[in-house]
Amino acid sequence: MAKRQKSNRNREESYAQRRQKLTEIQYEHLVERHVIRPSNSHYKVLEDYAHKANNVYNQALYRVRQALFKGSWMTYSQLDKSLKKSRDQKDCMIYSSMNSVHLVQQILRLVAQNMTSWKKARDAYRKAPWI
Repeated sequence: MAKRQKSNRNREESYAQRRQKLTEIQYEHLVERHVIRPSNSHYKVLEDYAHKANNVYNQALYRVRQALFKGSWMTYSQLDKSLKKSRDQKDCMIYSSMNSVHLVQQILRLVAQNMTSWKKARDAYRKAPWI
């Protein structure tokens, strides 16, 4: 009887440990949400930056996808060079529009990371589509 109680207790503890790990993984992706109303003095500036950041992300994603359609893969450095090269063209003045190169580079890193994750997921699906 004592063995059975020990095994049940161990089973419960291991379940609690697994549950704790799953909970920790689950909460890794929590974000903070700040609501800024139009009456706030910073609203227009933040809205402008959010719009420009969206444009940079879309332009970068477009370039990466076009490279994929042509059969090549575009890394972060190639993407950065591509946008810098076309900085002076009227169709793509996005790089200089944000007034901060660091912000643009962070967005480009995000696009590169997202595309790398997509590629890994696609390759995993190709290996085992039934999972």
